[in-house]
Amino acid sequence: MNPEMRGGCMEERGRDEMQQELYILQKQMKLCEMRPTFPHWEVKELQGAHQGEYRLEDKVDLGELMFSLCYLPTAGRLTITIIKARNLKAMDITGASDPYVKVSLMCEGRRLKKRKTSTKRNTLNPVYNEAIIFDVPPESIDQINLSIAVMDYDRVGHNEVIGVCQVGNNAESLGRDHWNEMLSYPRKPIAHWHPLAEGPIPQKCYAGLLRMDGCRRGFLTLLTYSAEIWHSC
Repeated sequence: MNPEMRGGCMEERGRDEMQQELYILQKQMKLCEMRPTFPHWEVKELQGAHQGEYRLEDKVDLGELMFSLCYLPTAGRLTITIIKARNLKAMDITGASDPYVKVSLMCEGRRLKKRKTSTKRNTLNPVYNEAIIFDVPPESIDQINLSIAVMDYDRVGHNEVIGVCQVGNNAESLGRDHWNEMLSYPRKPIAHWHPLAEGPIPQKCYAGLLRMDGCRRGFLTLLTYSAEIWHSC
């Protein structure tokens, strides 16, 4: 076989393999309780990503959460007061949600403790005014982050993530600024609104296609789907 024919066969085989992988991925996404009602998601694997660091980026407004931060260095006490949320994404067929807020104390990617608020029924604009307190000594405050998730309570099945945000030295933009402002004014509650973002997606949902060996030399892999991936997967 001459080189041109051999190259054509290899290219055709590559297309066949890609089509087969896409078919497998569609099957797996159905198992992940896909609901094809929301438009345009992007699945991204960034350069150097590992251990399932795939994220969905979307243009859907998930709402905002207001909370205050206060740190007392002498007592080693970190207080986050969940104040209220607004314009949350509707998760129920009724057009509302049953939201509660889950706060996790994180250190170097490990969850040390978690707390949650009460659940507010049938609303997209819940008011909480609930304080959550963690014991954090001054020598550890620079290694600590808070991961905040607004959840939708579901009596049947799994509770679903509406949106997330993070504050701490390793957070981005507003999350880092809010944290630094808290440290600059000890003993004073500092409140801000935080926009909610989509949470991380488990790697197993994309095991058929998003493999590390499929991202040659660490280049960015982009796939666009018209689907909603639920937290339950």
